[in-house]
Amino acid sequence: MCSSDLRAALVENARAPQIQSAAQGMGFLVSFGNPAGGEGSYADFAFQCWIGVQGELPADLVTSWNAGMRFARVFLSGEFLVLSMDVMVAGGVTENHLVGQCELWDRVIRDFILHLRRPVGAAPREAG
Repeated sequence: MCSSDLRAALVENARAPQIQSAAQGMGFLVSFGNPAGGEGSYADFAFQCWIGVQGELPADLVTSWNAGMRFARVFLSGEFLVLSMDVMVAGGVTENHLVGQCELWDRVIRDFILHLRRPVGAAPREAG
């Protein structure tokens, strides 16, 4: 996923810059978290995919995902279902580590799409 042909756009907002991109056909944001050191330095960031909810969600959609997944969580925020994965970079990380986190996020989105397509009442997928 984190190849040189990945399209991304820097978006300025009041709190901190964000990066907009997409994977698996789903748009997402990279939101920077806790400031670290100087201007523009952060100790962490989060991948976040915001999905508008129309109608009622199956009762176990959020809980079954959160119970079975280790790296990413789902929560409701108003009329949005939010898939979020935190990445810690405090103390420094390698480029390979960041590429690995991008690849993990790509996999998380793919697994989440499969989770959303799961028939109501079907057993949740076992986490790998």
